[in-house]
Amino acid sequence: MTKLEAIWDRIETQNTNKTESLFQTQLYAIFGGYACEIGSTVNTNSRVFILKNTLESEGFKFTEKRLNGVSIIPLEDNSPQMLVISLNEKDSMDIYTIFIEDLIVSLSKFKEPDLLLECFKQRLEYWGKFFSKVYQKKLSREEEQGLYSEIYILRRLLEKETDHCKVLKSWRGPLGELHDFKYKDRRIEVKSSKLNEKVITISNEDQLDYTKFEYLKLCVVYVHENSEGDNTLSRAIEEIDKFLGANWETKDLFYQKLNEIGVFDASIYDTKSFEVDKLQVYTINNKFPRITREMLNPLVKGVKYKVSLVSEDLHCEDFGVDFNFYM
Repeated sequence: MTKLEAIWDRIETQNTNKTESLFQTQLYAIFGGYACEIGSTVNTNSRVFILKNTLESEGFKFTEKRLNGVSIIPLEDNSPQMLVISLNEKDSMDIYTIFIEDLIVSLSKFKEPDLLLECFKQRLEYWGKFFSKVYQKKLSREEEQGLYSEIYILRRLLEKETDHCKVLKSWRGPLGELHDFKYKDRRIEVKSSKLNEKVITISNEDQLDYTKFEYLKLCVVYVHENSEGDNTLSRAIEEIDKFLGANWETKDLFYQKLNEIGVFDASIYDTKSFEVDKLQVYTINNKFPRITREMLNPLVKGVKYKVSLVSEDLHCEDFGVDFNFYM
């Protein structure tokens, strides 16, 4: 066990979650006037490395980044200013430890604040490229459009609810669960389609089984690509980031969900632009066309099928591009 790991283990064991601070940390070293602290978040007990700007240097400017299992979050409004590098996924613990050890070793070589800060930024850039190359596989066109549609619904739920953390926790699509949003006994499933097709794909025989829930809503987002627009997936993610404001823990939860999908660097999704033509919401009931487990031979499993939504007999709440129900 390294010295860093020993400190993290001790702090995590002692974390009582009874302090009003966001972090529980220990000073590790001071290099060139910048304090390095090791610790954990109080609420989630996630490992963190914190660089504190005790010199109040004007060059202490960083860009927020989300890597595979790791978040880099500048808290520039704090006094002193801080840069927080947190571990989000325990599967990334080993590489996270190597990452932080590399930063500390690099910082220890400098006494001049400006040179130290420049070196630190270079190491962050290096590691950012490393994480992107090793872990990121770009979404297919269909996956990109599907995620855009999910985020479209997510944004509207966030706008309707004051408890943003509750909404983000209810977003289960990134975890590969049966429905995209789950809160208590309510469910929302999001599908993306084209207005001239009106066909959706149902993943299995349980996805439209509404009988166990207070309600099961099917949100169909009709989308088309617009080569001249700028409504990209990258921009949609950026807008939610801005909407969540300075609450870094809530934003961290949002980016953790994106990491689950495999989106670590949203900037690579800045070429395809999408336009939402219409949003239609169906309350699933016994009149809605579907296949359920009770209809099948017990030996038949994993049924995937398509539903056409062209029939006028299907009752839907046509919101255009509006949205007016709560999670």
